[in-house]
Amino acid sequence: MDQGFIDVLRKIVAERGREVLLDSEKCKAFLADYAGADYKKERRLISFAAESGVLKAIAEADDLALCRQRQIMILGDEHLLKEEAAADIFDALVPVLRDVEKAKNVCENCGGELQERWERCPFCPVSATAATPAPAIPRTAPASGLPPVAPPGKGKKRKLNALIAALAGLVFVLALALVLTNRPERETAVEFFFHGGEAPVIELVRVEGGTFRMGCDTCCFNASPVRSVTVSGFYMGRFEVTQGEWFYVMGTWPGWFTGANAYEFLSRNPIAVTPAFDRRNLPVESVSWYDALVFSNRLSIIRGLSPAYSIGSSTNPDDWGPVPTARNEIWDAVTIVPGSNGYRLPTEAQWEFAARGGTVCRGNFTFSGSDVAGDVAWHVWNSGGRTHEVGQLWPNALGLYDMSGNVSEWVWDWQSTYPDFPETDPSGASSGGSRGLRGDNLHGTDWFLRLAYRGGGVPAIRFSDIGFRVVRP
Repeated sequence: MDQGFIDVLRKIVAERGREVLLDSEKCKAFLADYAGADYKKERRLISFAAESGVLKAIAEADDLALCRQRQIMILGDEHLLKEEAAADIFDALVPVLRDVEKAKNVCENCGGELQERWERCPFCPVSATAATPAPAIPRTAPASGLPPVAPPGKGKKRKLNALIAALAGLVFVLALALVLTNRPERETAVEFFFHGGEAPVIELVRVEGGTFRMGCDTCCFNASPVRSVTVSGFYMGRFEVTQGEWFYVMGTWPGWFTGANAYEFLSRNPIAVTPAFDRRNLPVESVSWYDALVFSNRLSIIRGLSPAYSIGSSTNPDDWGPVPTARNEIWDAVTIVPGSNGYRLPTEAQWEFAARGGTVCRGNFTFSGSDVAGDVAWHVWNSGGRTHEVGQLWPNALGLYDMSGNVSEWVWDWQSTYPDFPETDPSGASSGGSRGLRGDNLHGTDWFLRLAYRGGGVPAIRFSDIGFRVVRP
């Protein structure tokens, strides 16, 4: 982590106290105040850490060894950070939040000198300084040439602890072997991509209910009239569904973008590009509206939720047959199961309410979170002709990323004209020719990226600039 940014953190702690960093909202505010427009990547990472409780855990931990393990895992699982990056964040924050010099290799329990910063003290059962359960490194032998002598009464205890640790390790290995042996084929296929084969966590943001003015009289022909719409509270995916998440649930890589290719600006011919992106973190694209129904129900089943969609009186996608590649009356007659709590596509009203910032932000931004497209959206002038890893630009007031640009997002509603009267939780027309698309994409200009702009597409189409995100009630 950049030393200049660490100095910013130290200044905040020195002038405002470390408590402001432990509160996620205050942390974001003071980072913006002290760092200005600098250190965008570092500010985003620290904001993630504050939201996940990592900063608070570091400040209050009795055992930094155990704390380090847990927080690195949290940063990896919730924010898809590599272990090295997560460890770098943790190690940089410890001296800031605990007033410990980084070069100080001393056990906080007994004061003994350690050879490495995160070494477990060989004379303490638990070292508050240590951060990983690495084997103890013996101290350098004294001048006499004799081996170091342990404090009185510690030898038997250390042997007992070592025996217990060995037995626990053996039990863990046997349990892991049993789990891997009995794991379903789909989970085995993605073992490389997700820790322990666990289902990827779709990070959700709570959107409190409220009333807003939906639409725009000057944005496009079908975005008017502007009317009052009331939306009940719901949860929305912080990011667009990624290719890695799709692969876990569906077992395929439908996306045209691999992380190393793009469209040439003028000819639109495929070209190779660098640097390469991590394909798992790119938004999934080339998926139809019908595909999104299958994904949503499969993910709900994996997570133990009641699936939202029913086709032919069944919520099991295995009963629906192959996904149509053209308009299909049976699939178009899909219904939402009353009382279900599974994943689903947002309604158009939910999408626009969240994109505007819900009840958190009353500002009428042109795009989702800013009046400057490049702050929040990958579009024709900054995308380089390819999708980008989710969450790289600034979020809107609710903490939602890429609501403008990157890929267009499917919504539930059939595309139709707006009524001229107030509505509560509208879900669109009962039929139509196209399903809604919102937010526009990497090929869009400012005109199409605007919050109220409405696009649409036949539910069977699969284009490389169309993806989606999910919601839950």
